[in-house]
Amino acid sequence: MAARQARQALICIGRGIGDVIQTTPLIQAIYSLGYDIDVWLVPDYPETIRLLAGWPAVRGIITSSSEIGLENYDEVIATLLFPYAHFFYRRPVRVVRYDRQDKRHRTECDMVHARALGYRGPTPPTYARTSGRRFSLPPRTVALHPGSSPQPWNRRKRWPYFPALAALLLDRGFGVALVGTEHDGPPSRAWPDEVMDFRGGLDLLDTGALLGHCDAAVSNDSGIAHYAAAVGVPTLVIFGPTSERLYAPPVPNAWPISADLHCRPCGNLPSCHDRRCLTELRPEAVMRELDARLMGDGPSGLASLRVCAKASGSGEGSGTGLAASTVQAIARGRR
Repeated sequence: MAARQARQALICIGRGIGDVIQTTPLIQAIYSLGYDIDVWLVPDYPETIRLLAGWPAVRGIITSSSEIGLENYDEVIATLLFPYAHFFYRRPVRVVRYDRQDKRHRTECDMVHARALGYRGPTPPTYARTSGRRFSLPPRTVALHPGSSPQPWNRRKRWPYFPALAALLLDRGFGVALVGTEHDGPPSRAWPDEVMDFRGGLDLLDTGALLGHCDAAVSNDSGIAHYAAAVGVPTLVIFGPTSERLYAPPVPNAWPISADLHCRPCGNLPSCHDRRCLTELRPEAVMRELDARLMGDGPSGLASLRVCAKASGSGEGSGTGLAASTVQAIARGRR
């Protein structure tokens, strides 16, 4: 008797690094239901495609609408952050519509698709691939990502006090590694001399490998924040105009921090010029949060979290974290 052919699914996801990583729980859930999955991704940064390349849960990555034959799929799913949902107008496609009254995390909005198809398990963790490159960093190194995507609305999410936080960390005996592009954050002359500046010197997957060697990370609300959290690093994410309830990395080793202001989150309104939600969050407050969340010796402290992260591990060119091992187990069961 011939084996039943696997059902086919096309999952259409957003442009950015964070968009892609936040969609990986949905991909894993659909994959566990027995679907072969193609992903339609039109990235704003070309290397973003490499985050999913070689992952057993993803059969193929499509970057152009001309490559798509919708009739070949049993399910076509447009996620919440997919920028071209209009492409599916009057077509039989599952689309998550944006509802400003919906206060669930965006990953949970996307998981509605999987649950409609019969998925009954918990929301899987996020996944991201790294290069597996080895880095020799000083003990107790904290990665800082002072940037964000270059679009004007994303630049408005940048916290201005990263150099001051770096100085506080160095005074406490921590190493500091800067990650991102050469355009992320203040120029080199604004930072203490002891800072290790990797900005612009690493490709995306090497950046993920470097993050995996750090003991903690502090980032703006950005794709790199999601990347750090996905590779298992204890991560503190600074939120200003955007909502941590909707966009914080959906994993237990990540925590948001924000100023206590009645006007936030405003959704990154361009009419706001003083950015008090960022300027009133002082570096000393972020350092205190690092102490409370990440640097202790208790069950939620840095030492315990790093043991968990290292246990999940990553090999050369592989994905990291529980998501990778979960999907590999599912793949073995489907053979």
